[in-house]
Amino acid sequence: MSANLGCMNLIKMKMDNAEFVKLYCKIGLLNGFTKAFGCLWKESNECIVMLELQKSNYGNYYELNVKIFVHGAFGDIHRKSKDLKKDVGHVFTRSPSIYGEALDLDTPIDLEIRTQK
Repeated sequence: MSANLGCMNLIKMKMDNAEFVKLYCKIGLLNGFTKAFGCLWKESNECIVMLELQKSNYGNYYELNVKIFVHGAFGDIHRKSKDLKKDVGHVFTRSPSIYGEALDLDTPIDLEIRTQK
């Protein structure tokens, strides 16, 4: 019986997609990002940072695309827009592998740990 309870606790620690996206947006907003065009954005006089959560087609996990647009690079000044979302940016990267566990919704981890990562 205790083995079943252990499995039930693990199931409770998994997240569904809607819960995860809601948590992701909440954390972004708390850290000064704004939400627009399905992404999180942070603007300064020097650049625009765009965080794009991309659902994998191969499993129940997400990739976090990080795009940075540097104002003045190649003579351009960028503005947050739907069209800018399609661009690769001056710098493009994905989240480091240390965040893989937090972005994998099949990984049963504590909500607080997922939030901290």
